[in-house]
Amino acid sequence: MNRCGYRRLAGIWLVVLLALAAVTWGQEPEAAVDPTPAEEEVSSGEPRVLPFGGFRSLHKEKSVEEWLEDLQSANEDVRVKAMRCLACYGEEATKAVPTLRTQLASESPRIQRQSLAAIVLIEEARFKSKLSRKSEKEWLAALRSDADPVQAAYALRSVGTDASLPSLSRALGHEDPVVCYFAARAISRRIESARWGKDDLSGADKKREVLAVWRRQADICMPALIELSKSENMALAGLAVGVLGRFGFPYRSDIATPAVPPIVAVLERGDKRLKQQAAGALGKIGEAAGDAVPALVACALEGERRMAGAQVSDRSSEVSANHLRRACIWALGRMGSKAKDATPLIIRALGDKDDGIRKVAVSALTQIAVDEEAVPILAENLADTDPVVCSSSAWALAEARSGFPAAVPALIEALADPDFRVRFGAAGALRDQAQHAHGALAALRQCLNDEHPHVRVIAKEALAAIAARAAGQ
Repeated sequence: MNRCGYRRLAGIWLVVLLALAAVTWGQEPEAAVDPTPAEEEVSSGEPRVLPFGGFRSLHKEKSVEEWLEDLQSANEDVRVKAMRCLACYGEEATKAVPTLRTQLASESPRIQRQSLAAIVLIEEARFKSKLSRKSEKEWLAALRSDADPVQAAYALRSVGTDASLPSLSRALGHEDPVVCYFAARAISRRIESARWGKDDLSGADKKREVLAVWRRQADICMPALIELSKSENMALAGLAVGVLGRFGFPYRSDIATPAVPPIVAVLERGDKRLKQQAAGALGKIGEAAGDAVPALVACALEGERRMAGAQVSDRSSEVSANHLRRACIWALGRMGSKAKDATPLIIRALGDKDDGIRKVAVSALTQIAVDEEAVPILAENLADTDPVVCSSSAWALAEARSGFPAAVPALIEALADPDFRVRFGAAGALRDQAQHAHGALAALRQCLNDEHPHVRVIAKEALAAIAARAAGQ
């Protein structure tokens, strides 16, 4: 993508930033498109239970002992509820940890995740109140001696340096899944910390320095993380691929290239939640994961089949299938031109009934290529009920390699949209495709008096670009 292409792509992200300003202008701000559900996982792929809302109040309905009895139920939903409520008790539920540990061996991925997440939250609450002040060297000794490996791995997340990475990598193979979990989180923190404290460097210098650190870290940690991704425990496998993905984000480096085949294997064998985590990791790696395009397309098609097979009343299956499709489409977009073969899938998603799918499809298509085939659908999306879909579609049209004139009438109509983000995007598309935008002169002149300053500025730029084209400059 050339410099102009990057500028156009930046326009899409500017729409998201402008959403924050919408409150001032009487609009509701739009939520950012997240390729994975936030209920039970975070960007690193770490499983968790969020003790909020209903569960924060529900857990008081019963005592710890009563929730422990529910863990013996044959009903999976009852056990999951008990795990989440026990997690809300924090340190008070320490007596529940041995019983929760027995649930880690369950064949149900859902039980694996929830039991591990409950143990983690309970142990974290206990450690926070009683964690002794020890040096990194002392905690490493505790980790190696198995004196208290869970607490040691937890503590090293805060006090550990890169010197702790060899020991933490070995801990990923520990027989205790909780030790593996905290060790992986500690490694994730070290990867993330490579980007801290470098505000005095330019963008290129910062990237070069961060990538140098990541390469050293990857040499130490990646083999153990890849091995952990093969775990039968879906929670640990998901955490491993999430941490591996950190080596590619936000710089889309090739450092994580050796991890791509193992992550694809996870994508193909995992349950729906693990597939989402694997797709997210591949997306973070970006173009270096281009070999994963066929697997991601197949996974997205699987999500479509699930949608088609879901019962009308089965809202949870529909949401789950949409999350999976969204993760795959987002990942394909991150791979840029390497995902060219996925264009038909993404074009089809532009007209999906789910607004989240439409949003991420527009963004993905812009990063891959906007061909003539996509222009009519993008033009139709300019009248979508979701302003973010409209504005993103406009910016995608700015990237159209051919067929743009067919979208000009729809863009002219969009210049009168009630939402300033849509007007802004439409004017931006006409500016960037100025050679085809002569018919929009009158509508753009009216935008010079728009109530929003951003719209006025970009309309002025569009008129100048059209005039320059007409003058042959």
